[in-house]
Amino acid sequence: MYYNFYCNEKLLIDHFQESGEGNRMLKRLLAQSGLPPDKCADIYLQKMDNREGLYYDRFDVIQDFAERSTGVDSLTKLDKISVYKQDVDYIKGYIKNFHMTQRETMVLFGVIMMCRMMQTDTLDLTTKYKIQQFCSCFGKDITYKKEEMEHWYDDYHAPIGLRKVCDEYGALLRVPCEKGFGKVGCRYVYPGYGLEDKTILKQYIVTQNRNRLDLEYIFRDLGLDGVRFCGRCGREFKARSGRSKYCKNCVDDIRRKQTRNRVRKHRNARKNDVTQ
Repeated sequence: MYYNFYCNEKLLIDHFQESGEGNRMLKRLLAQSGLPPDKCADIYLQKMDNREGLYYDRFDVIQDFAERSTGVDSLTKLDKISVYKQDVDYIKGYIKNFHMTQRETMVLFGVIMMCRMMQTDTLDLTTKYKIQQFCSCFGKDITYKKEEMEHWYDDYHAPIGLRKVCDEYGALLRVPCEKGFGKVGCRYVYPGYGLEDKTILKQYIVTQNRNRLDLEYIFRDLGLDGVRFCGRCGREFKARSGRSKYCKNCVDDIRRKQTRNRVRKHRNARKNDVTQ
């Protein structure tokens, strides 16, 4: 899929024929590789999907890459993904204080993880391509929509849930992008980017078979799906449904109290019947 995000794009090029991706992505990667147009053309002709056996003129392909190539190597080359305890605690703090939904928690997690991977406190989601690439990291769980503001010229596109995370909860700072062709989104600043606690909870090694970024898998592997904080004692627990408000101990205690109250009312009612 064209919008898939790969952690190591150099590794993807090396094993492109096994990836199942299309020629459109191969062209984009080679154009961003910093290689000269003739080298890009040779690699493209070698690795492209040409099941129909069509003829491609090498000179035409070189000319195409001469127009596309940036001349700078801007490929992503991560060898591992690190998840910091500080970031997970940051997310859990907002779950506790604002009772965020799972979708809101996922998009916040996604922005924070992308900031760490790109080594910047600001995630650029200013174009539809970048927004769709971000959403692809969560499969079908996260999509995007046009957010309508008070004035039409302030409307913007964003992954669903991110508007609340920024404008209501304040977990991220949303920065509208400059107006221009294809600019439909925003930039998102992570205020907790500075690492005070460098404790790593988990690391995920990037390999040929684990190159496509699957943030949904990491999110669930960390146990962040269904995380809630008890409305009675404040303890963290795993919710079985979206309506869960209390941990198991508090649920059992509440039920015992409700049972005692019912029994007391029933006894009082029987006493009243006897005395009458």
